[in-house]
Amino acid sequence: MPLPATALQAPFNDRLELYVRRVVAGSDLPMFSKRLIELLALPNSDQTSAQKLAALVLEDYALTVKLLRMANSFHYNRSNKPIESISHAIVVLGMRTVLKLAGTLTYLEYFERHTGELRHLMIRSMLSAHVASVMADMRRFAQREESYLAGMFQNLGEVLVAHHSPLRLAAVNDAVAQGLSLDEACVKELGFTYHRLAGDVSKQWKLSPYLTSLWDHDTPATELTQFARFGHELTRLMCVRTAAHQEPGLKLLAMKYGASLQVSVDGIADVWERAVDETKATFANLGVSTKLLVPPLC
Repeated sequence: MPLPATALQAPFNDRLELYVRRVVAGSDLPMFSKRLIELLALPNSDQTSAQKLAALVLEDYALTVKLLRMANSFHYNRSNKPIESISHAIVVLGMRTVLKLAGTLTYLEYFERHTGELRHLMIRSMLSAHVASVMADMRRFAQREESYLAGMFQNLGEVLVAHHSPLRLAAVNDAVAQGLSLDEACVKELGFTYHRLAGDVSKQWKLSPYLTSLWDHDTPATELTQFARFGHELTRLMCVRTAAHQEPGLKLLAMKYGASLQVSVDGIADVWERAVDETKATFANLGVSTKLLVPPLC
């Protein structure tokens, strides 16, 4: 449900607080269902969290069936021994992998029911997730699944605005097309940036610290936040900018992330190609139409 216009007529200093309050209080939380928020709030290793994860999945019959089907796919289970319960899946695959799968499945349940700009943003979220995951794999980063989820939810603020204030989203995009930076356009049209909105909402939802850190630009970036931000920026470049802007954009990305992620322009192109292929495979494994992922992808 779109937010009332009064929420965007308050002084700039009050707009963010009003917006966050309405988003958190609202019953219509786009794909961020109560179950998904609870999943994303879990720590990713201890035994108590594994038990909570199993309980959350088992509350939803359809999610349980889908997760077991995916856990038993060749991509995840090559032992020829069937995984017959969520607890077994957590033992065999590890909590991080099961959390990633459960989060993806819950996220895409909403995706399949919607069209338009919000669906495009959600496709970009999936592509960002795979870019971050590919980079984590290339850098031999141990927390590949966390990188995937971080990449998926890096654009949380933009998705929330798309759901609650689609006209404002369009105004922000128009301002960017006219030459403003994304942050400048957000402040002009909303009174706050997407990352400020995401950071404040994530704290209200008590998401896991590795996710809330994504939108904290006042502290040094960790390797995980670098993967997520790189995934978001590359996906935005490839999906939003025209072909004429993509080549110089790739050079700028290589300059920004080349030293920290050890990636060149050619390497970035390879990462993108691999991420697109992995996204198509994920959609196919989950029974989501891959027709949405043909050029221009999103």
